[in-house]
Amino acid sequence: MLIQKFSPKQMDVMAFGLDDRPILIADGAVRSGKTVAVSISFLAWAMETFDKATFIIAGKTVSSAERNVIMPLMTIENLPYSMDYRRSDRQLLVKGNGGRENYFYVFGGKDESSYSLVQGLTASGAMFDEVALQPQSFVDQAIARTLATDNAKIYFNCNPENPEHYIHQTYIAVDRPDVKHLHFTMRDNPIMTPEMIARAERLYSGIFYRRYILGQWVRAEGLIFGQFADNPHNWIIGELTEEEKNALKFITFGVDYGENTSHTVFIATGLTRSASQVYALAERKLDSKGVDPAAIEDAFVDFVRDVMRLYPGVRLTYAFCDHPETITNGINKRIRKEKLPVVAVTAIKEEINTRIYAQEKMLNLGIIKIHRRCSMLIHSLSNQVWDEKKQTDTRLDVNPDVADIADAWEYSWMNFIDEIGVR
Repeated sequence: MLIQKFSPKQMDVMAFGLDDRPILIADGAVRSGKTVAVSISFLAWAMETFDKATFIIAGKTVSSAERNVIMPLMTIENLPYSMDYRRSDRQLLVKGNGGRENYFYVFGGKDESSYSLVQGLTASGAMFDEVALQPQSFVDQAIARTLATDNAKIYFNCNPENPEHYIHQTYIAVDRPDVKHLHFTMRDNPIMTPEMIARAERLYSGIFYRRYILGQWVRAEGLIFGQFADNPHNWIIGELTEEEKNALKFITFGVDYGENTSHTVFIATGLTRSASQVYALAERKLDSKGVDPAAIEDAFVDFVRDVMRLYPGVRLTYAFCDHPETITNGINKRIRKEKLPVVAVTAIKEEINTRIYAQEKMLNLGIIKIHRRCSMLIHSLSNQVWDEKKQTDTRLDVNPDVADIADAWEYSWMNFIDEIGVR
């Protein structure tokens, strides 16, 4: 990757190494060029200031930091440094002129327990990519690791979240002489053409548009998928054509177990060979009150057979199931006994807001199509709302007719969000 031009805002980031202030925060729209500018600035400052020193690069996960920071840095052709990333050690070794070298360690701040990962480390600086997605305990602990270095610097970049978020309250909403704040829009990225900006704008609506396109720190309130609630017919279909059926690569199942007042829900989801379409094909609900595991097994076997009759010849794969695993194990034994071509596994749950964000993109890109027989899912997508009593972005979870089918539906496809391209 050859970078030929930087925008004035990016050049302002580059100059931060010469700034007396110790903290930089670059926030704003997606695809605005802030991450690459912050990454290069952090690397150049570290390499021109220190030798044989240790630094922190933090992302929400190690993988996201590798994807957003490490790999792009290593592919930039005109940087005057050699880089070697040892994935097993999560260490980026960078060498510069005159034999100077420094060590950059990659960490993931995915939850409140992550702070322990950096305890005991001494660092000369830190860069936090997607810092608004990292818990305060981790960020504070990582910053504390730099306090022994007099001229340490902290680099932040992020997209906006709720204005009550600790990053906004601590570094942006208050007047701090030690903080340099730069706000980015997509027009601050010289590679973004008007056509590319227009396409990015089509990815988002509602609260996501205000945050990720306009770059505003605003509360999440009201309907989550307002575009769907206003015009559900844009995503609802009748029976698939033969061409559409032939394009299906496989069918998966999402299973959400209910208890007390909630429901046990099954949904069948089809993905095309190119992952360009995700179809909600069929659904079923059991009132959970008084329903034992054997009844769930019976109902799931019947549901799988119905789906096989509806879509003969389409490969079935996994049933991604909620906890507890004892019920999932029972389903697995039963489907093996019935010789059905499905494997029940416990769903690896992404965070709810990651699922919501992925659906927002899929809806706006036209990737999701919902068969009209899936009335529960249609009702759920039309009625999911943000919990306005919470200071963080939280989906309200009080109505089982909305929440249970939402979970089952999201379990059915969330293992494939990277393949679909909507993380």
